[in-house]
Parts: sequence; C-alpha cells; structure tokens
Amino acid sequence: MPAIDGLQAEAKANAKKTDDSLVDSVLLQGAVEVKHHEIGVYENLIINARAMGREDVVEVLERNLGSEQRTLAMVKRLQERVAATTPKNPPSEGGVATKIKDALS
Repeated sequence: MPAIDGLQAEAKANAKKTDDSLVDSVLLQGAVEVKHHEIGVYENLIINARAMGREDVVEVLERNLGSEQRTLAMVKRLQERVAATTPKNPPSEGGVATKIKDALS
C-alpha cells in the first residue's frame, strides 16, 4: 500500500530528527496514523461490499475492522502512558529510543 509506505517513511524521518525523550511518542503517533488509514480503507470496503449485496464479505471485513479499532484503542492507551511518563523519565542516550532510532536507520 503506497499510503502506508508513506506513513512509515514519515515515521522513520520524524524519529531520526526527534529528541530521544520523545521518540516513543512520535512512533506511537505514526501507529495511530496507520491505524486510522487502515480503518478508513475497511470502512470503504464495507460500504462497497454491502452495495454489491455481499454480506458474507461484509461480515469478514467488519471483523477485521473491529480488530483494527481495538488495536487503535490499545495504541492510544500506550500514548497516554508514554505521555504521562516521558517528562519524568526521558530515555537516556543508549536506551530503547536510541535502539529504535538505530533500527530505523
């Protein structure tokens, strides 16, 4: 999916230029953006499948949509946890944030 590729490239670029103490927040925001895109795609597919009278397909797509929505909710909870702890305990150089940034390079 070209749109997902673009979102991933944006997340990598943002992570590279972000202070280590904020990388987790930036990466989670990228995940939120991807999930919103995927949810929109599923919603459109459901509309079209329903218009074609394919309730069998709608059922599968709605299951997948539910999974994406649950994942989005989980990522948002993680964002809240990271936001609550980041100002108090920013990752140190060489910590998890640095490893993530190195992996994205």
